[in-house]
Amino acid sequence: PERKAPTSCLAVLMRHARTVTAATVAPRQLCRGLVSKAAEGGPSRPPHKLRSQLWFDNPENPGMTALYIERYLNWGLTREELQSGRPLIGIAQTGSDLSPCNRIHVELASRVRDGIRDAGGVPFEFPCHPIQETGRRPTAALDRNLSYLSLVEVLHGYPLDGVVLTTGCDKTTPALLMAAATADLPAIVLSGGPMLDGWWEGKLAGSGSVIWEGRRLLSSGEIGYSEFMDRVCASAPSPGHCNTMGTASTMNALAEALGMSLPGCAAVPAPYRERAQYAYRTGQRAVGLVHEDLRPSAILTRPAFLNAIRVNTAIGGSTNAPPHLQAVARHAQAELSVRDWDEHGHDLPLLVNVIPSGQFLCESFYRAGGVPAVMGELLAAGLLDGAPLTVTGRSVAENVGARRSLDEDVIRTAAAPLRARAGFRVVSGNLFDSALLKTCVISEDFTKRFLQRAGREGLGACSLGRPSRTLSPRLPAGARACWRRGRSSLRAPRTTTAGSTTPSWPSTRIASSSFGTSGRSATPARRRWSTCSRPTRSSRAAWRTCPPSATAASRARASRRRSSTRRPRPPSAGRSPFCARAIPCGLTWPPGRSTWSAAPTEERSLRLCSRRGGRSTSLRRCRARRRGRRSTAQRSASWRRGVASSSRRGTSGWQSSWREITTSRYPG
Repeated sequence: PERKAPTSCLAVLMRHARTVTAATVAPRQLCRGLVSKAAEGGPSRPPHKLRSQLWFDNPENPGMTALYIERYLNWGLTREELQSGRPLIGIAQTGSDLSPCNRIHVELASRVRDGIRDAGGVPFEFPCHPIQETGRRPTAALDRNLSYLSLVEVLHGYPLDGVVLTTGCDKTTPALLMAAATADLPAIVLSGGPMLDGWWEGKLAGSGSVIWEGRRLLSSGEIGYSEFMDRVCASAPSPGHCNTMGTASTMNALAEALGMSLPGCAAVPAPYRERAQYAYRTGQRAVGLVHEDLRPSAILTRPAFLNAIRVNTAIGGSTNAPPHLQAVARHAQAELSVRDWDEHGHDLPLLVNVIPSGQFLCESFYRAGGVPAVMGELLAAGLLDGAPLTVTGRSVAENVGARRSLDEDVIRTAAAPLRARAGFRVVSGNLFDSALLKTCVISEDFTKRFLQRAGREGLGACSLGRPSRTLSPRLPAGARACWRRGRSSLRAPRTTTAGSTTPSWPSTRIASSSFGTSGRSATPARRRWSTCSRPTRSSRAAWRTCPPSATAASRARASRRRSSTRRPRPPSAGRSPFCARAIPCGLTWPPGRSTWSAAPTEERSLRLCSRRGGRSTSLRRCRARRRGRRSTAQRSASWRRGVASSSRRGTSGWQSSWREITTSRYPG
């Protein structure tokens, strides 16, 4: 028996069109738009019937057809254009004055229109949610999904048969690919292209990298504010997105590797004439995709995503690529795991010598052959799958053909790479389920010291208040460890920054930028790292000398150090009344002041002190009796002195009872 059709706008339009019934179409096909064919054995629309004709040429429902078509004629379109069976191709415009990285598409759109018209289509340009990574406050983190949602609604609700996706800045590429995968309309990517190479005093000035270098020189007093601004501005000599292998160049290259853009489209600099030529050909091919009914679901398959992972390793792509590609795969219903980046990408070579993994910029990368040359080198070495389908209607192997590197200083061969094993290393531990190390930018010295043997990383990690086996021999230069009265602390080396000597540790935060992350950040950060032991008497006695994992000699050294070393008195202001365990956190106490307390743990939990302790019960009772005769300020000052006194004894002012809080509920 026929099931009742759902009361949705799609179902209403389907009933008006009378082409398919809700009983014979799968729910996913309904969500993907009216172009979905009926399930096998059920009725389907004629091959020549376009999706846009359900709006503009439906004689069986003249009332709605008239309502739809009349307003689209008020700016000069004719009924013949909309009712002649010509495909209506949308141009998802991401360029605007608010998005300078994509602004080149404002000019390129005219060439896309020309290509669509010459191929027999009708162009419809519409705006997308703007994304500018370097201009959005406080962060552009949410804009990818906002842009995705807005484009999905347009592709779902308007009479479009296909779409051209104009990409450029970091998040525009994954956002538009996610929407195309969800709607499953014929779609093709047109990249805006990188800027020309920037130069400053005869040296290459790359996007982002020149800022990090300029900050260092400015903080050391070697350059002034004006020169710093001139240096940074020199890295942006023309329209286009970042000219380094940051997230923008990476994601556009991966869109080409996935097969969603014409071969060679990603690397062409924005001002080059070839960029406008690619825009014209992209418009033409968009019409062909509609006639061939070639959709993203046929292109965005697991083999295509694995090819993108391999290409990302070869180009030294950004660590922002995995979360973006994972999102695209999820919307395309392709199986992809973060572990695939390690299994299928880590052992591959680095071929592209472009900043930040090399010496050159993206203009040189294009001249050396671009993405097709990289894929050709991988394919020749048997490191790439040549079977996946692309928007050209041909396979990867057919598109690449015999293309090879035109400049081996910029694009190396697989036999002579910049680095033999250069992919992402996926790691997991007690603070996270997965994280990435970009091995192609990690120095050989760091690799030898920390990444040779599993379990011997020696990054000063502790677990549940106990030191790791490698803590003492692996501490940074100038650091030392103290173990007293159940509380351990890592003494930060005194480093000189901008003429002042301050205790600081290298920041270990995940610093997302246009380059992604590359392991530990080299930026000094004033953070106090400490670990708290269990508040019980037995545990304090157990840790008073040294952890049980240490040798007899290390126990003796710790005993001598305990007797000879006096811990400095911590400041009372800025300390948290909660003893945060098991995770580095940014709790502030009092509000507005920052303190960092950390102790990595092997358990996925936090132990937060919940009751004040550290002083005798009788003293607390005595102070409680006198509390009514003191002002609030006096009580606060006395409380701070008590916390500082407890800290000097190696205990917390807030101890005794504990409660478990899972990391999934912890806001940090």
